[in-house]
Amino acid sequence: MAVDIQFQPRRGLDGLLLIKADGQPDVTIDDELWHQLSHLLRALADVRTGELPYAAIPYSSQPGAYEITPEGEQLVVSGEYIPTARYARDDLSRAVVTVATRWLAYASAADAEHQSVAPEVAAALDAARAVLPA
Repeated sequence: MAVDIQFQPRRGLDGLLLIKADGQPDVTIDDELWHQLSHLLRALADVRTGELPYAAIPYSSQPGAYEITPEGEQLVVSGEYIPTARYARDDLSRAVVTVATRWLAYASAADAEHQSVAPEVAAALDAARAVLPA
């Protein structure tokens, strides 16, 4: 199952993460992109290494969270404001690494506000690459 994640900047640091995969509902996460990407990278690494049985990812601009829970070779994404979707573990991991890499390129050419938070995403990406599939 191919997983594709795109980002759409909106206002300031806010934006949309759009997660698509065949046979699954589209998942749209509306929040600060840098916050979501850094938390997603850490969560996937923690779940993949068995550090956590599941990972909760908080929203930065609204109350609540969503979770990533492993089920066999799949990861289930569910929670507040989004539909439940199941993705192949490696496919979701690769898609998050790819979108984080693209966002970092975007942030390096963006304003100072984006550049100030990019190191946090870069650090999470470096740590995740050590345990996530290439």
